[in-house]
Amino acid sequence: MDADDGNFQCAGFCKKAFHGKCLGLSPTIRKELHRNPQLLWVCHGCSDLMGDVASKMKSVVLSELSPMLDQMRCNILTEVDRRITHLIELSHSPIAEVQRQTVVSQAGVSSDDSYAAVTKDRLPNHRLDASAGSLQPPLAVGTAPKTILKTVPTQQSRLWLFFSRLATDTTDEQVADMVCYDVVVLTETWLNDSIPSSLIFGDKYTVIRTDRNGNNSSRADGGGVLIAVSSSFKTSI
Repeated sequence: MDADDGNFQCAGFCKKAFHGKCLGLSPTIRKELHRNPQLLWVCHGCSDLMGDVASKMKSVVLSELSPMLDQMRCNILTEVDRRITHLIELSHSPIAEVQRQTVVSQAGVSSDDSYAAVTKDRLPNHRLDASAGSLQPPLAVGTAPKTILKTVPTQQSRLWLFFSRLATDTTDEQVADMVCYDVVVLTETWLNDSIPSSLIFGDKYTVIRTDRNGNNSSRADGGGVLIAVSSSFKTSI
């Protein structure tokens, strides 16, 4: 059953059912009413009646509220007028005039005292010697103290120390990583006389080492000790 064949019930007072084509609505609106039950439709008679009821209710409410609003407006205006009149009477009373004169006289005395105090400090009795030199000599250009605030702390000097062991399986990459520190300390080295220090550290370090050669010592290889200090530091052997 489509929107034209169905019946639509009036949502007003009569609650009558009307044929779709008798509603006096366009096909699009009839389809929306048929598809959406939550939409309400009111016939012409009920619409006029409901309009009359709403108008009557509005008239009744306004007629009941009108005296109350008039009374409230009258009370507010009366209170405002009373307070303004009271303020005017207070401003013209003898007590207010005496208080006003007292405040003016006190203001004049205080202003005189303060002016005398200021002029006494600014204009001393003795005159300054125009020929007297300045107590502080002028600063030379560029010698004034800097007023720049240090928001970044001063970088503190640091010493980077590398401490490790040097075994036979140490790679060239590991050796290259350790020669960037300030001080390198190596233990259990497997160095001997055939491997010069410059081969590892170049000329950027001062190297102090003790090798344990198996041929020249009763101990086996691998127990050497080495200390390399960057050339930027002063060292004494």
